[in-house]
Amino acid sequence: MSALKKFFLFLSFIFSSPLSYTQNNLVDGIEKSIKTKGLNKSALGLIISKIQTDNKVIPLYSLNEDNLFIPASLVKIATLSALYNHYPPFYIFKTSFISSSPVKESVLQGDLILKGGGDSSFTSESLWNLVNVFTRSGIKKIKGDILIDDNLYKKEPSLPYSERSYLAPASASSFNWNSVAFYIRPSKTLKSPALIFTDPENPYLKVINKVTTGRKNKIKIKRKKFSPTKEIFEIKGTIDIKEEEIIKYRNIVQPALWLGWNTYAFLNQRGIKVLGTVKRGVCSGSCKNLAEWESRPLAFHSYNLMKYSSNFVARMLISHIPLLKGEKKGDLKQGLEWVRTYLKKKEGIKNFWLEEPSGLSRKNQFSPKDLQTILINSRKSFYSAEMLFSYPLAGGKGTLEKRFKNSSSPFVRAKTGSLSGVLGLAGLTGSSTEGENYAFVFIFNGKARKSHKAQQLFDEIVLSLLEDADTD
Repeated sequence: MSALKKFFLFLSFIFSSPLSYTQNNLVDGIEKSIKTKGLNKSALGLIISKIQTDNKVIPLYSLNEDNLFIPASLVKIATLSALYNHYPPFYIFKTSFISSSPVKESVLQGDLILKGGGDSSFTSESLWNLVNVFTRSGIKKIKGDILIDDNLYKKEPSLPYSERSYLAPASASSFNWNSVAFYIRPSKTLKSPALIFTDPENPYLKVINKVTTGRKNKIKIKRKKFSPTKEIFEIKGTIDIKEEEIIKYRNIVQPALWLGWNTYAFLNQRGIKVLGTVKRGVCSGSCKNLAEWESRPLAFHSYNLMKYSSNFVARMLISHIPLLKGEKKGDLKQGLEWVRTYLKKKEGIKNFWLEEPSGLSRKNQFSPKDLQTILINSRKSFYSAEMLFSYPLAGGKGTLEKRFKNSSSPFVRAKTGSLSGVLGLAGLTGSSTEGENYAFVFIFNGKARKSHKAQQLFDEIVLSLLEDADTD
């Protein structure tokens, strides 16, 4: 048992010892661990408070609690809180097939338009269901094109270019989080080409397979070209012959066309022939609704936002806020203004800066104390159950799936965050029976090579808090 853990066992005397005695031991234990790990105290922002059953908050420890830090994805704590302030919890997004063209003898005489409604959870399952509804219209052939209307949102500000899925662009008409999955499997013999499958398969994607079966895994993916009709990815390297399967995700440059060509493929699978091609466009004239699909409510979107730390979902949901306020178009920049106003007026936070709602920007600045304030306030919200459910749970699906394995207790709900030289962990932990929690926010802004030491510190503190909760 580490010195820190031994030290935290003193917390078992919390009901028979003065609070100041327990708190002093807590301070000593954490600071000894910081020193042992060679971490610079100025690079750390830490705050721990105990929330009693009567909701009284007792501060236990803090280090640089009022200093501003880059929070990385911990900023999603603020994003989530703002979403439940601006959205009705039952809010749903609608995606529709519409057309102004007549239908004659089961043939749509013109274009079929898919009108996006900003659904961040519009996936293969959603599109399949929308197409199923459309089949009941009796249409068997489309003489015109598939037009994708993504005009509900203003164009998103440019992101740093990367093929990585965490930088997938937002769009009012999106599909599968605007990312593609490549499934790579070895062949049965060495030096033979590997097998590569795309999910979903459609005419828009082309793969140049330069992966061979070998004795190690070393795979690189590069987007070679994109056009109105295709995106070409080159996948090269080796895959170990003993490997079962490797999955790689990459983003899509043109979300509307990605959705359109998948719509084309799904319609074809249901026996509906499209004579035209796929384009971006809108419905002209008087348009009739031919099929519609409704999303799941906000709690489902917030689950993806927090459990899997989806940057794409964060930008989609914030972009939609202006529409809820009566504006004609969604806009990420304007949505951020609403979030900043909420944080200042409702949460009482003044000294912060929110540049980007997912945490990708290093311009974001929050103090550990303010993030803890938002976290604690979420417990008092009428929608606290929905919000807390969306946080990753130790040992469960999401970003905490592999964390805290040395603990027999799953009672940790926390948001993670990371950039190069930035690490964060913030959430709640405590006893399953007493109803008390510890609220904590831990942030590291320092040298990238020290990040693993910071994670060890953060995890040790949480495990020790769990031990204390179990001994109360």
